Amino acid sequence: MVGTEIESMNNAHSNGSIIEDKIDELRKLLGKSDDDPLRIVSVGAGAWGSVFAAMLQDNYGHFRDKVQIRIWRRGGRSVDRPTAQHLFDVINSREDVLRRLIRRCAYLKYVEARLGDRILYADEILKDGFCLNMIDTPLCPLKVVTNLQEAVWDADIVINGLPSTETREVFEEISKYWKERISVPIIISLSKGIEAELEPEPHIITPTQMISRSRTEIESMNNAHSNGSIIEDKIDELRKLLGKSDDDPLRIVSVGAGAWGSVFAAMLQDNYGHFRDKVQIRIWRRGGRSVDRPTAQHLFDVINSREDVLRRLIRRCAYLKYVEARLGDRILYADEILKDGFCLNMIDTPLCPLKVVTNLQEAVWDADIVINGLPSTETREVFEEISKYWKERISVPIIISLSKGIEAELEPEPHIITPTQMISRSTGISMENILYLGGPNIASEIYNKEYANARICGAEKWRKPLAKFLRQPHFIVWDNGDLVTHEVMGGLKNVYAIGAGMVASLTNESATSKSVYFAHCTSEMIFITHLLAKNPEKLAGPLLADTYVTLLKGRNAWYGQKLANGELTLDMGDSIKGKGMIQGVSAVKAFYELLGQSHLSILHPEEKKPVAPVELCPILKTLHKILISREVPTEAILQALRDETMNDPRDRIEIAQNHAFYMPSLLGQ
Repeated sequence: MVGTEIESMNNAHSNGSIIEDKIDELRKLLGKSDDDPLRIVSVGAGAWGSVFAAMLQDNYGHFRDKVQIRIWRRGGRSVDRPTAQHLFDVINSREDVLRRLIRRCAYLKYVEARLGDRILYADEILKDGFCLNMIDTPLCPLKVVTNLQEAVWDADIVINGLPSTETREVFEEISKYWKERISVPIIISLSKGIEAELEPEPHIITPTQMISRSRTEIESMNNAHSNGSIIEDKIDELRKLLGKSDDDPLRIVSVGAGAWGSVFAAMLQDNYGHFRDKVQIRIWRRGGRSVDRPTAQHLFDVINSREDVLRRLIRRCAYLKYVEARLGDRILYADEILKDGFCLNMIDTPLCPLKVVTNLQEAVWDADIVINGLPSTETREVFEEISKYWKERISVPIIISLSKGIEAELEPEPHIITPTQMISRSTGISMENILYLGGPNIASEIYNKEYANARICGAEKWRKPLAKFLRQPHFIVWDNGDLVTHEVMGGLKNVYAIGAGMVASLTNESATSKSVYFAHCTSEMIFITHLLAKNPEKLAGPLLADTYVTLLKGRNAWYGQKLANGELTLDMGDSIKGKGMIQGVSAVKAFYELLGQSHLSILHPEEKKPVAPVELCPILKTLHKILISREVPTEAILQALRDETMNDPRDRIEIAQNHAFYMPSLLGQ
């Protein structure tokens, strides 16, 4: 017996020495000093992530001066009562676990939870060794941290125990806490799963790639020079095309500070703003618009919910003014908060700080590239003002219009006017230098780096280099020559989005009804584009995606929903607080007036008699009756869909494709 004990003690000493040697070897490789413990953190507390952390704790945890092991999981997730009852049974079936909990003075809380007198939380029980996904297998006690920054900021080794579906999001958050790190952490991923991307070429993304691409400090340390060089090359290429001298920065100004215009400027600032000698980015918005107190109070809540924003404002000595506005002791202004990264139409999505100019002349007079972020209803007026400041210019600026909407003129011949045409007529700038960018772009989602794509349309001279300049890893930009179809579709989808919102509200979000509406409205859109372009771009890619996302989630769809459920009325107008201009309303009037002209008649394919083009667009007619002439209630949109005489949408598309309906006069040509 004594010999066995001596052998056991000798083996323990030998094993302890071997384990300590393994720690020392890794510490040496990582350059750890004697008084600086090796810090290992497991991110994610699923079954495998928790077990992996527990294995490390079991093996190395008693060498506390040399290694520290902790696990991060989100706080706040409660344990339901059936699980708490099952957990109590597991504890009582395991004498070793029961003794441990009593020794740690932790047993009674499980008794209380069993009785329903206490709520347990997932992070709380994990400290005692219970993984919520694996209750029947108690682990060793673990050091659990629910604050992600506290968990990872000084970690030497990070274990990714997250599912692949959460890896990108969490590591993008982690990257914020590693910005000022000097040493590069090691990351071991346990995650099993992939994502697929189809652009620019079909390829998979593994969890390790997600981690590397999440703008983590690892990426910035290893690739900062490479990425910076690529971005700088894109600036230099565009500067060369514009004939900029070395000491003359490229000047980009966004005109209009709605949600998409502000996000577009912020994306450029994020990507290129640190090359201050080569590019300057600014945004113009009208001064003088005050922020009401409820908005100021909401803004204050948003700031305090975002640690990164809160730190930034304190660092910029700008926080106290938001406190004063919250208390009603100060008035904030829209241009003032935009400088801090808050767009009045999109308070919940803070942007990067922007250089804001309220004097239009100062903003645009020397601009090389102007982004039109104005609604179509304001484009003409503002660019007529801009033209006064460009009279003595030698170089011709490039203009990229983000505006989606149209106007109609009935004299001398009925025709539409798109925002790019408004700009050209107001400024005298050739259409060669005016482009349109459109795609499935919900502004807040784009800034939060949801994957998106777009097309920049116009003359080949500028669209190809600008597509390259605007492209980012999460925002793919292609170029296309069909300016007309894309710009008309940009206005049309706002028209039909209002109806989509009405259908969604009136049918309690019926997927069937919404899909029927989608089929009919897209067929009308295709028909209308065949009137305006000889060979219009097919409704596919970003064109189709833009239509789909606008009908699904855009502000025009939101407006239609609110009208249908009675939260808004037509008498409130089409400029809505917190949303901006609802461009679909004016577009309904424009397209109806344009296509309703009897002398623009086309031959009805079934009745074989001349009719105005609008007669083949029953949804457009109904929307005009609801929104403009106010002859019928919103429920009429459902009656239009359920009309037994309604043709198959395919028939309308075939009519458009098989008949020579193209009318150049509708574009004023």
